Amino acid sequence: MGEKLEILQKELYRSYPKTTFKLYNYGIGAQNIETGAARFENDFANKERVYPPITTIKPDIIILGTFAYNPFVPQDLEKYKTQLAILIQKAKNVTPQVYLLTEIGPKKTGFGKGEFGVNWSENQAYQQALFIIEQLKAATAVASEQGIPVINAYKRSLIDDSFGNPIYVRKEDGIHPSYEGHLFISKAIISSLKFR
Repeated sequence: MGEKLEILQKELYRSYPKTTFKLYNYGIGAQNIETGAARFENDFANKERVYPPITTIKPDIIILGTFAYNPFVPQDLEKYKTQLAILIQKAKNVTPQVYLLTEIGPKKTGFGKGEFGVNWSENQAYQQALFIIEQLKAATAVASEQGIPVINAYKRSLIDDSFGNPIYVRKEDGIHPSYEGHLFISKAIISSLKFR
């Protein structure tokens, strides 16, 4: 949604024109859940974003991503669930308002294909998409066990039982959200948040 969450910021302004939101994007691409959980309390620097530890900002709301798009190699679903539970607990120690955002589903065909894609074989791409789906579904169960609400962009993005609508995926790489995907996720976030 942009380095500084510009798309979400714009949609928040449309919905709440009299409210000022300060957004922090602590995301780094291509990291698995273990790496994300390990850096939670640290200073953050990535490209033009430099922030103090999230624990010192004391945010009103934390929205966690699932890290589902970066499975362990080899896939280890139990380790994934354990690390996600650790990350959720760390966030709950900072604020009671923690949400888990399940990202849009991967494409069924053409996953990772494109000018800037990983361009794996069809079988490898399909298997990776299945690992991602497995983790997205597991993330919803972990969030329920941990008692936090889910912003379920995954479920909302489906065009069949498991795979996401290709309109929400960049044609250039077959993985990351397109502009439509970012807008879709932003609207899912806004419709799910409960402001106290």
